[in-house]
Order: sequence, then C-alpha cells, then structure tokens
Amino acid sequence: MNKQMPPLRRTLSPEEQAARIAELEARAAQTGPQQLYARIRPGSKYAGQTEAGEVFPVFVDASLPAHEYCVFGRGNQYRLDDVELLVVVGSKALQIN
Repeated sequence: MNKQMPPLRRTLSPEEQAARIAELEARAAQTGPQQLYARIRPGSKYAGQTEAGEVFPVFVDASLPAHEYCVFGRGNQYRLDDVELLVVVGSKALQIN
C-alpha cells in the first residue's frame, strides 16, 4: 500500500508572517471579538452540572498551572482536563483542546 504523505508546511518569511497577521486582524475586525466557551467533558466528575453538551462562557486564568482549577465559568472553577474549550465567532464554534 502506497500512502501519499501530506505536503510539508514551509516556514513563512517575516514579510509573509506580517501579511498573514494583518489579514487575520482585518478579518477579526469584520467578524467581531472571539468568545471563549467550555463544555464539560462527559467523563468528568462535573458532567452532571450541565445538560449534556451544554456550552457556557468561561475565562481562563493563564497564571495558574493547567492541572489546577484555572477555567472559570458558571460560578465554578474547572481544570482543563474537565472541559473542552471552544472559540465562538458568530454562529461558528471551533474546539481548541
């Protein structure tokens, strides 16, 4: 069986990076700010706190280690292991962990 390898990504030059950042910033200005949300993982001990798959806004305290309770939302604190984080822009969501 001959599997084709995906093409390798090339490193962007500083000029290409600057152009890409400007493009992303322009798109963000058009679509509005991103909001961070979480969904409690089904296997978490906190799974009963929400309806299955319910999404709620959160804040992540980046000054805390990831294994500690650094995700704040719904009046509670969660570990990154207990939630799936999502970025929401308009009606589109992207899970980021």
